[in-house]
Amino acid sequence: SSARVSALGQELLSEARQLLSTAGRVRKTPAVASQTAYLLRVAVGPYLQDHWLRPLMRSLYALKDTPDIRLIELEDHEQVIRRLQSGDAEIGFYTGRPAKSPDLVSEAVSLASVGLYGKPSLVRRLKSNLQQIASAPMIMPLAGSRAARWQTAELARAGLDPTNVVCRSQFHDVVLDLAIKGVGIGILFDGYAARHIKTGRLARLPVDFEPGHRCYAARIDVVNDPRARRVLSFLRESLANFRN
Repeated sequence: SSARVSALGQELLSEARQLLSTAGRVRKTPAVASQTAYLLRVAVGPYLQDHWLRPLMRSLYALKDTPDIRLIELEDHEQVIRRLQSGDAEIGFYTGRPAKSPDLVSEAVSLASVGLYGKPSLVRRLKSNLQQIASAPMIMPLAGSRAARWQTAELARAGLDPTNVVCRSQFHDVVLDLAIKGVGIGILFDGYAARHIKTGRLARLPVDFEPGHRCYAARIDVVNDPRARRVLSFLRESLANFRN
């Protein structure tokens, strides 16, 4: 004989059909669709990502209703701005100048000063003699990079033309370690070097550079979205207090 659904099975089948019907209506409801995950893409330079933003992510996710956040590391502020203008990122943070674009909201949040640092014994030997400083072993960014071009231009404005580049690195912590070990002198953010000045591991040469600015930029439509605005407000306040 053929299988037949029992009376209990008929009741369960009826309830299952009702549940499936309800689930279908819920999926089609606009209110539910609007609550889907919101992805916020944040473009940021490597220094700020490593030393400021990535360590901050735990506190950021502790906020209420924090959207999903994807960090996009870019080499320089020009790439950050282009990524925002193309619509491939919503918010950007960088060291430079505020972006001048009708499609973006941008602001300089704080100053970021830099100095030329080295092992104290080496700095004492060089003193303030520009010729000696220019011929001293120098730690520079990778050749051809925007950072290298910027540092070369800043050194030239200070009257320095390095003639003894002993090594190159794209990583600030490597430059710091090499300077502490006495391998050479290198440009570092003043806040980043401050604690090593206090412990006597580093000294600053009497060379002045024009400070940069820690900035943010965001698309106008993003600033008007309350989900993104909460994140932007939190990050802006944090960046204003960032001293490294």
